[in-house]
This record gives sequence, C-alpha cells and structure tokens, in this order.
Amino acid sequence: MGNHESEAMWRLYCGTSQGVALVLPYSRLRDSLDDPTTFLGIVSYVDFETEVFSLHNMLNPVMHKRREFKHEDEARVVSWRPPADGDWLTVELPPSIALPWAPEEHVERIVVSPYADAWYLDTIRELVDRIAPPLGERIEPSPMGGGPYP
Repeated sequence: MGNHESEAMWRLYCGTSQGVALVLPYSRLRDSLDDPTTFLGIVSYVDFETEVFSLHNMLNPVMHKRREFKHEDEARVVSWRPPADGDWLTVELPPSIALPWAPEEHVERIVVSPYADAWYLDTIRELVDRIAPPLGERIEPSPMGGGPYP
C-alpha cells in the first residue's frame, strides 16, 4: 500500500537477490476486479490478545493480522466461493483460485529487486516479453540499487 519501496520488504519476501514488485494504485486494482465473488480490502493489524473482532463477517479472519506485521501495510484480494451444497464441513479448499485479470491493462510498473544481478533483470525482461509483451517497456530496476545521488 505504501508509496515508497521498503528495503526490509525486499529482503523479507525476495531474499538477497531475486524478486519483482508489481506497481499499481489501489484504486486501479479495485476497479479491475469485476468478479462478484472477489473482495479487495486493506488488512487491519491488531493485538489478538487484547482486541476482538466479529466472527459474524466471514472475511474478518483473513483481513486481520497480528500487529507485528504492520510494516507490511497490505491489501488482500479474497475470492469468496461458498460450496454449492452449503456444507462447509466437507469442503476441500483449493490452494489457489485463478481470477481473470489483465495485467497489461492495470500494472504501471514492474520493479526488479535492488539486489538482483543483471542476468535476473534480463530473465525478467525475456519472460515478460513472452507472456505479456506490452508490459516489457514497464520493467525497471529498483532505484534502491543505485547510489544515493543520480
């Protein structure tokens, strides 16, 4: 959700040399999700030992995290697909669900980790050129990889 890169987030989620970030405004992501079973929201960070939230809203458990993760400043996309027979006790949830989404229409930039080697940036460029050519011109190395002065 932030407007600036985070060195800690690059290291936490991408290790020491690989990773990309898709950059787009929250409003563009919100407007791009037109599946009625999909919800986009901002995660709330709470102290689970002292704070309580209602369990009457089925999304509350997935839209709340421990306050220790507040640095993530996260938005989440959740797909809500109730079982056809209404029996939640026997439903087996898939590890992921494919949502129709056109990144070429919504992603502003693809930023490559500031710790990535040149070959990794080249690999990302080749991969994007194969699967989503219009995004190729939007790939850039993180400005954090350079010195403090231009």
